[in-house]
Amino acid sequence: MAKIMLVHPAFEGKYSGMPLGLVYVGTALQQRGHDVSIIDVNTKEISEREVIEKVQRAQPNYVGIASTSPTHLDACRIAEQIKKVTDAQIIKGGTHETYCFETTLKHHPEIDYSVIGPGEETICELVDALENGKNGERVNGIALRKNGSIMTTGHRDLKRDLDDYGHPDRTLLTPSRFYDFSIFDGEQTTQVRMSRGCSYGCNFCPVDRTYVFNSPNHVIAELGQIVEQGYGAVFWDDAIFTANRRLVDEVLQRSIANGLQLKMGAQTRADVHITPEMLSLMKSAGFTFVSFGMESGDQKVLEAYNKKLSVESVERAVELARDAGIRTAVTAIIGAPNETLDSVAKSIETMNRIRPDAISWSVYSIYPGSFLQFDAEWYEDKNLSRDDFWRVFDEGFKAKHARNREYIEKAWEVVKANLDPGIRI
Repeated sequence: MAKIMLVHPAFEGKYSGMPLGLVYVGTALQQRGHDVSIIDVNTKEISEREVIEKVQRAQPNYVGIASTSPTHLDACRIAEQIKKVTDAQIIKGGTHETYCFETTLKHHPEIDYSVIGPGEETICELVDALENGKNGERVNGIALRKNGSIMTTGHRDLKRDLDDYGHPDRTLLTPSRFYDFSIFDGEQTTQVRMSRGCSYGCNFCPVDRTYVFNSPNHVIAELGQIVEQGYGAVFWDDAIFTANRRLVDEVLQRSIANGLQLKMGAQTRADVHITPEMLSLMKSAGFTFVSFGMESGDQKVLEAYNKKLSVESVERAVELARDAGIRTAVTAIIGAPNETLDSVAKSIETMNRIRPDAISWSVYSIYPGSFLQFDAEWYEDKNLSRDDFWRVFDEGFKAKHARNREYIEKAWEVVKANLDPGIRI
């Protein structure tokens, strides 16, 4: 049995919520018999200095650190400090590593292994190999250094049967109010998913296009565990909650029949099974909030995103959700390559007509895994979009943008000057 500590670095932007992917990894390791703990720096309840002190006292055999591209350098900084106080092997995973492992291993000697693709099976097999005195080069889904070069064993794909990953053990996380979503009025919140991936091709999105689902039995069992653990609300962590209509129908109907009494929220597409019947079922199951991906109220900009979505479908979805008594938000982006200030103004006119309860704003940012031209070296820049201006956006802080800051500031002024003040941002 190995002692393993998993670390989630701080983002410091707008997002709050659980590092659910890291919990899945921790659960898989725990089920192999390892001693596992998770430290989530993003809760702001522990400092990086305290993390290092904790690691120094524990002296784990392995430290796993997960990062997105915006938290990549934060993860490497923590790893560098850990190397000074332990002999632990450091394994870095997350979406950034899947696409940028070469620059990680090139620039960061503190990282011993990069995980490419889903981490649950890979890290378990890697730890088993290392515990048996091997270097892991026969483990699928990793990158490592060998004889002065960087070698990879390839990308590990998602399992076709998501149930095989099991249920994440949320008790691995220290309880924190940071995980509670404000939309649920103080209820203790967790996230839950019944799918991974997305079948659409929005050009800015790095989501895996492999699309797989859990079974209804698996999802209902997890919801039961969530209620037993004292949670009062769940946010569905699926790219498109309503994508699999039969699955959603069965899960929500059984949730009602079992009397689970959870407040619920989710994000979805306005044109995917959003009907009065679906929204009525969602409301009966406990839904109080739904967010629709809109991105722009200018149809020409939407088409440039390859969103395959009409403005009219979003307007209809918001109206239907409102009629069902469910609060709504839409996501919106400024700073696309073909966007003008006139198109921003047109987008605001549309949003003022549609009138969701809230709009979640992002800056058009370039991440690995999207369809946009990308250079991994961008995310080695310690000064990349780190000042306070970018913190007001859901995406944009610590990120590479398609447009310069001067344009983004002008576009944001158009938003603030023209958006109906009754719509929350």
